[in-house]
Amino acid sequence: MGKLKLNDRQVEELLKELPKLEDGRRPEEIYRNVAANLRKRRQRSWFMPALASAAAAALFFILSPGLGLQQEQTARQESSMDHAGTSTEMKDVGSLTHAGDGSQMNASLSTDAEPAKEEIGISSIQPTAVYKQDLETYEALTYAIPDANAQIAVPVTVLVKKAGKKNWFEQFEETMPKLTEEEWGLMDYYPLSADISYDQASKTVNVDVPEGHPYGFGSAAETWFLTVLEDSLPHDKVNRVSFSTEGRKGIELGNTGEKFELPLPQPQPQPEGHAYLFYYRDEGEESVPYMVPANESFNTFREALEAMAVNREEFGLRASLPENFALEGALIKENGPVLHLELPQGSSFEESFIYSLEAIMLTAKSFGYEALKIDNAEPSEIGPFNLNESLELPVGANKKIIGLN
Repeated sequence: MGKLKLNDRQVEELLKELPKLEDGRRPEEIYRNVAANLRKRRQRSWFMPALASAAAAALFFILSPGLGLQQEQTARQESSMDHAGTSTEMKDVGSLTHAGDGSQMNASLSTDAEPAKEEIGISSIQPTAVYKQDLETYEALTYAIPDANAQIAVPVTVLVKKAGKKNWFEQFEETMPKLTEEEWGLMDYYPLSADISYDQASKTVNVDVPEGHPYGFGSAAETWFLTVLEDSLPHDKVNRVSFSTEGRKGIELGNTGEKFELPLPQPQPQPEGHAYLFYYRDEGEESVPYMVPANESFNTFREALEAMAVNREEFGLRASLPENFALEGALIKENGPVLHLELPQGSSFEESFIYSLEAIMLTAKSFGYEALKIDNAEPSEIGPFNLNESLELPVGANKKIIGLN
């Protein structure tokens, strides 16, 4: 077989035809994998760069009789390919967004074996709830969304850019068809099969359904329809929901029969609180949990904390307090707007305790408190939260940011 005689340009073109290294994962998936490995030491990923180098070396060996290239030039080309692969990986990780403040994370890969969080430049797991500072530029809208198995209602707080003179209801209605429930691991439920309108003077939302609407078939369809309305509409802005069918008063439901209105619970001076538990969209896999309130209410914060330490397997809910959370030795002071939770001396938690902390904060909010102070917890900082100070409670659970365009 004759020797191949190729000029530099031809060699360059052949090298360009090598398989490209691509990462087709979505940013959310990358983030979940990153978060799951923050507490694990692992060796630096070397397989793909090594594969690229091996492929280049193999091609060079095959074509070497006629290449006439200097060894130094080939090394430079292989080094360039490795750098391109690494740059692609850094770009994917660097494009992730902090869940807490919306700023981009800087990412860099270490050249030796370091902990995962040092490799990619992530210093902490991020909060999942909506906080007061989010409302400076966003409108917060709550949607109760069934989980994939239609067992529980997950409260999702959607942030949309404030739109001039539009009120909350106009943005609520416009955002409804833009929800991506399935991407969030939940049931595709919105938009509602109805026309909805709002009368601000009477604080009434009217729901007008068509003939043959889906909420008249069976008790489950009715239950979810009423639950979604009751849990999604803000009770400080809406007193009741009225129903009509193509303009005629009333709606025919699968279990109740004809129904004309749904009164909504109104804020109470001393509300009964709810315990927030974890719901994982990926069963058996470490991921960021959703915060979900249990159905039953509690008279005291301690009772709610005790419930937070127990799995609710029948609903697919998991305990939101870690096993090392010393509940029996904790002191709780429930006087005033600030809830004080004093833990036993030496209480220490991992970085993932941020999710439990948010569950505690949301539970405290359901009791009407405005802030939470935790004493004797180590480390003194969990993510962006300084435990040496009183923590302002969240506005809502399970933050999602979407656009209206």
